[in-house]
Amino acid sequence: MSAVSHAFRVFEAVAQWQPIGVSAVASSLVMSKSTTQRALRALADEGWIEPSHNDSTKWVITTKAFALGSRHAGATSVRELTRTAMGELFDAFGETVHLSILDGRHLVVVELLETTAPVRTHTRIGDRFPLHATASGIAMLADMRASAIRESLDAGQPLEQLTAATPTDLASIEQRVATARTSGYAVTEGTRHEGISAIGAAVLDRGGDPFAAISVSAPSARLPESVHAEVGEQVRKAARRCSGVYNYERAT
Repeated sequence: MSAVSHAFRVFEAVAQWQPIGVSAVASSLVMSKSTTQRALRALADEGWIEPSHNDSTKWVITTKAFALGSRHAGATSVRELTRTAMGELFDAFGETVHLSILDGRHLVVVELLETTAPVRTHTRIGDRFPLHATASGIAMLADMRASAIRESLDAGQPLEQLTAATPTDLASIEQRVATARTSGYAVTEGTRHEGISAIGAAVLDRGGDPFAAISVSAPSARLPESVHAEVGEQVRKAARRCSGVYNYERAT
């Protein structure tokens, strides 16, 4: 097998399981650790992967990789579609507004309007998170068909736990999904970053399937339970205004 083939296989493994270390990549691909390390270094040198900010021994894909994929996934059109709605939410609440698109069991942040408050959540365009750990992800799960929900949550591996509050058992996640389905929006508190709350709602394509989500996030002290209903209803309305007008072309 050529070095190029090795690099492609390694990149696909990083994209699927990020953040992931060299040993885990090597084991999953049944590849020697030295060959895996060379492929990782070559990908990093070309700007396709980088060390995780949370653990420098593990690798994640970069925004360069995301930007290339997003052209196929239609992310630019999604940003244009939601720009006005996101701006209205930002003006109304002054907190960070995210736009994310569905990517298998994960979501990818493709746009954000960041608050000017000194204390805030720090997210970058291109960041990738598991669906079950985010308000946007739970909101998208709530609008999925039952078979799609099972496929998104059951991959034969334990669900990733980002914080002590991240739900990792199916019963807890299903309860959150059911609540979001009833209200039209999802609320999370500290499930992705400790001390950060978020409220998200799904954007649906013409077929009624979720392909993106809009969320508002802030330190929990600035997004207390007393305002969840008000913010949630505005986020729900914003997402629904952007729904049903777009045929989303998923990357294959």
